[in-house]
Amino acid sequence: MSKRQNRSCSAMGVLVAMAAVLAGGAQASPEENPKVDWQGDARWSKYNFTDLVDPYEEFDIWTELKAAYFLDEGRSAFGPYVSVLGVWSTAADDKPWPGAFDWQRNAEARLGLQWYPLAGQGEWLQALRLYGYYAARAYASDTLDLQTDDWRGGVDYYHDNLPRDGEPIVVLAYANCAYRKTNFSLDNYDAVLAEFNLKVGPRVGNLPVLTRSQLVPYVLLEGAYAPKYDERWWENYVRTGVGLRFYFDPTRRGKDFWSGFVQRFNIYAEYVRNVSWLGDDPADLGSKVEDYDFRCGLSFATGGFFNER
Repeated sequence: MSKRQNRSCSAMGVLVAMAAVLAGGAQASPEENPKVDWQGDARWSKYNFTDLVDPYEEFDIWTELKAAYFLDEGRSAFGPYVSVLGVWSTAADDKPWPGAFDWQRNAEARLGLQWYPLAGQGEWLQALRLYGYYAARAYASDTLDLQTDDWRGGVDYYHDNLPRDGEPIVVLAYANCAYRKTNFSLDNYDAVLAEFNLKVGPRVGNLPVLTRSQLVPYVLLEGAYAPKYDERWWENYVRTGVGLRFYFDPTRRGKDFWSGFVQRFNIYAEYVRNVSWLGDDPADLGSKVEDYDFRCGLSFATGGFFNER
């Protein structure tokens, strides 16, 4: 293991230990402090918009466990947090050559501060978050010449109205715009990267089986933009598509950890097509990238990521 990876593993070990301490004090109630949350996604992709292999046809999995401590008694949502992430991909096994996708097998720990400046100002506003954190990452392979830490700061927004059964149209919204020191790729990345994902569609209930379950067919719009790096086409795009998600009990009552998990646990399938490259076209750079993808999988998230109260 390289000296760089040793330093990264040491830093990550400290952050993981802090996460364990915070998580150990957490309870199931949303009023408890600190608050523990969990999210993740596991999907199979046909092409995955990559130029390294065609077709892709692999599984990609990520999960994050987060413990947040709020400094004010009324929990207007300011304080430190620690999170631990894991990423795993079957694509790292053998294609198109050994090690080509090894960067998709890693563990990461983050220590940061967060503030929800519009907390208590309504369901649609309270999810806006300002944050900054330091992250350390360790890769499963010790042959990668990648950055093992990063500093990030910016604003993000997670919101959906899924638990509100009286609203016939479901909106699933995510946006993030942040400065990144290395982006775990370049020592001097030093740039802002913006990302967004929006899904909108009707909820369909009263299913003949699992009567509390619901189907949500939707249209989606997603994209990313890194104006400093036109040549990084994988960070500069707009895509649209359609999808279908099956939720087992999205209107379950309660804001505790388990209720939040059950509300948003779902299985899904999506068809996504690239609309535009916001930087260089990969074809102009000698890269062949399919302009569409089919993906399916499962995902979940508990309420703390949406600042539910």
